[in-house]
Amino acid sequence: MEDLSQIARKLSACGLRPSAPRKALLAHLQACGTHPTPYELLDAFKAQGRPISIATLYQNLQVLSEAGLIRKFVDSEGTSRYDANLGVHHHLHCTSCGRILDIEVPEALLGSLSALGQAEGWQVSKVQLDLDGLCNQCQGQETLESA
Repeated sequence: MEDLSQIARKLSACGLRPSAPRKALLAHLQACGTHPTPYELLDAFKAQGRPISIATLYQNLQVLSEAGLIRKFVDSEGTSRYDANLGVHHHLHCTSCGRILDIEVPEALLGSLSALGQAEGWQVSKVQLDLDGLCNQCQGQETLESA
């Protein structure tokens, strides 16, 4: 995990002013390892005693996304989420608790998926795999609830 001075240098290298909200937001996203929504970020900063306005949050999320320092994606429920993991990865999404995990998918499988699009005459530029289902914890809860 990067410290605030490394984050400030990273922001400057992208031509961005290393403001306190940008540094705090990028540091939080790198440290949390989750895929928070804007409102989850608001709650986290409030709980840390560092409230941030919704306008400042959205503005900085957009700036950081456009600079390529974080990734914005929309989950299967249509909710915007943010991810500091910029490496190639895919997601497992629990449809019960909302938890999202990063997963790596073998290149051979991604190639096969790309070939499916190419067989339809498409020029596939990217394969993004999102798997929806129930995590281990929620599977256990469903078993308890049905008993």
